Amino acid sequence: MLLCSTFLFSCKKETTEQCFKVKWLDGICAINIYQIQDSAYMYLGEDNYILSKDGKVYDNIFVQSNYCDNIILTSDNTAMVKLNNERDNLSCVICLAAYVNPPSKNLSIKQCR
Repeated sequence: MLLCSTFLFSCKKETTEQCFKVKWLDGICAINIYQIQDSAYMYLGEDNYILSKDGKVYDNIFVQSNYCDNIILTSDNTAMVKLNNERDNLSCVICLAAYVNPPSKNLSIKQCR
């Protein structure tokens, strides 16, 4: 019994909260489209997405689903974020505009600090 309880307390809890880099591409009324810059997380995004503002095709794209949580960008429009496992904050006021063809991938993210 003593061996078992010693073993249980010796285990470390591993974290899965890894930060990754995203680049902001477009936004309307707090609804933001990002491109994943970190190759380990690119599978989370959508490929072959045509951005309406420039008509270019982008890979590794997602729309931020927790649009009330502001992400602060650097001068090159990038930020370090992590997946947000908390309940989405959707209690902000935004306009009623929307994308005609938003990315199919939605991620809830929060800023890494």
